[in-house]
Amino acid sequence: MHNKVIFYGIGGNARLNIGRWISLGLEPVCFVDMDTTKHHTMYTLPNDKKIEILPLIEAIEKYPDYKLYLTQVKTSHTSIIGALTEMGIPIQRIKLCLANNPKYNYEGTPNCDDVILYQKYLNFSSFLNNEDIKFTRIKEGFDNSSKYYVQTLTERFFLITFSPKNIERVKTQFEIMKKASLSGIPVPQPREFGILDWAGAYLLLDWIDGEILKIALPNVSPMERYELGVSAGKNLLKLHSIPTDDMFLAQYEFCIYSKFQTCSKDALGIHKDLSAKLITYIETNKSLLEDKHKVILHSDFSCANMMLSAGKLVIIDFNITHYGVKWCDTRFLYTQMAISPHFAVGFLHGYFEKKISSQTWKLLLLYNALRSVEVLASLPLLHNHPDMIKRIIDTTQTLLYDIKKFSSTAPCWYIRAIKELNL
Repeated sequence: MHNKVIFYGIGGNARLNIGRWISLGLEPVCFVDMDTTKHHTMYTLPNDKKIEILPLIEAIEKYPDYKLYLTQVKTSHTSIIGALTEMGIPIQRIKLCLANNPKYNYEGTPNCDDVILYQKYLNFSSFLNNEDIKFTRIKEGFDNSSKYYVQTLTERFFLITFSPKNIERVKTQFEIMKKASLSGIPVPQPREFGILDWAGAYLLLDWIDGEILKIALPNVSPMERYELGVSAGKNLLKLHSIPTDDMFLAQYEFCIYSKFQTCSKDALGIHKDLSAKLITYIETNKSLLEDKHKVILHSDFSCANMMLSAGKLVIIDFNITHYGVKWCDTRFLYTQMAISPHFAVGFLHGYFEKKISSQTWKLLLLYNALRSVEVLASLPLLHNHPDMIKRIIDTTQTLLYDIKKFSSTAPCWYIRAIKELNL
């Protein structure tokens, strides 16, 4: 059953735009207005149909399957929404009937804060220039920011995030993404950053149409996987070549060994056998850990934070960028290998320009071992994802096998992938 459309407000904005709204399929069964002198009078629609103007309570009792569309200009929506919800009108029932197109409204998780946030954002964004937009909440992701898909009437598409905390972190993310874009790294174009007293930091980025790479890789050829890996490696090298300033260095320095020390006890309690072997290996070889030639780190450079868009690689999610030794961004190699050995080989060739020494292999294994301890310590968070847990255990076992058999030479999966690619 279709919801009955009730228009809230019979003012000038409604009279001006009602013909357009009806032509787009939004025809009301009645009007509601707070002006009691209008109650129980008739209004003639542009199609000559007459509808009644009713008090709010009477209208929703008469049409219990209603949707209440606000016809006022955008600047009035916030106060009206607040008043209606205080009267007990469910926010799910309230829609914003914008002047240009009623279908471009707030959509997504229905709560009043989101709708009000949407309206306030329209009032301050210089980049969107007060365009009417469709605003849809995105539920994916593990960070604490609120994310929305933004579509304008002029067919522009964006991602916006609001972060009430970590304002300086969001500002840093914006600045690094600007530098990355200027360096030719394929990232979502950063458009706007600001700080709001009612929402914290916000970040507006171009929307990327495409598929998360870890999902897309199985559907492309082995050579395409390799080439995407090469692209990932080359672009990570570009990121690591971007100059940084002293303030950034002091604020976001990342020490992977400290992270390991924090996680090792938990890892032992969760999976003692694998963790004990990794910890012994790391402690034996910790003298190899570097503490110089520090760079900007993406800090989560896995296939889950890359996209395939129009056949090209795009790197996303710079929200935990750090500063540290370059090897910290290579510690996701075995995560990549578990998804596609061909991609992992391409990544190594792109980043190291096909020059992979015995010392490089040693460091790759060591930094991936550090990452594995961190992942094992977090397994309880994945208790609802048994497939992910199994993949992590299998990948860790492969890493331990390579540590034992190929401590300074190319492992079997690398050699096999090279042969399959005829490289």
